[in-house]
Amino acid sequence: MQALKQSIETRSSKVGRIRIGVMDTVIHTWLSPLVAQMMDHYPLVEIELVADTSLNLCDQLQKGFLDLILQTDLLRQESVRSLELASHPMGWIVASNSIYNREYSGVADLARERIITYSKNSHPHQDILALMQANGVLAPRLNCVNSVSAITRLLRDGFGIGALPPVLVAEELARGELTLLAIDQRPPNLQVVVSWRLGVEWVEEIVALCQQVLEGYARKVGEGYMVLNR
Repeated sequence: MQALKQSIETRSSKVGRIRIGVMDTVIHTWLSPLVAQMMDHYPLVEIELVADTSLNLCDQLQKGFLDLILQTDLLRQESVRSLELASHPMGWIVASNSIYNREYSGVADLARERIITYSKNSHPHQDILALMQANGVLAPRLNCVNSVSAITRLLRDGFGIGALPPVLVAEELARGELTLLAIDQRPPNLQVVVSWRLGVEWVEEIVALCQQVLEGYARKVGEGYMVLNR
């Protein structure tokens, strides 16, 4: 009991600032529970959040502008550590009342339509390109957008087929506004990776907190929306 009391007092009395970078997918899924836990565990710590693409976040971490980032890529650098936390299954999603809500014979048939997905040269963008090329589609009509909110709005307004994790539009799917197409060939799961700079005070504690929060979130949404890395 004494050790536990001392641990809690030490944790809650920490003072300083932690600079965290997050990709859009995290913002729209489990960022709020993470921040709530951080505020509860470290009430005196200033939390500085930066939202950006995975490519930009990795660059900012390596340059020392951020302490910890949540994005899609494993970083290999002496001063940085990375850990795969989980992944989100991907899907092909359309507005239920749009012309795109029909049967497709496969990816090649799908590629004739306008595809809306993540920003150019991002991990999911490259995965979709590889999937298309493997199915004989050399020049797919990919429309790259770096905002999940913008992608969701475009899909709801019927402007194409979205290639993104269904977890991001779970409410719209539940209400019947959007539909998950029944196509077996899907892009690989979108990885969620935590990367952090070595030597930053108590950043490993934040990494452990990320794992804890993610476990609870994964139980809540189910494996159809998130798969934990064991």
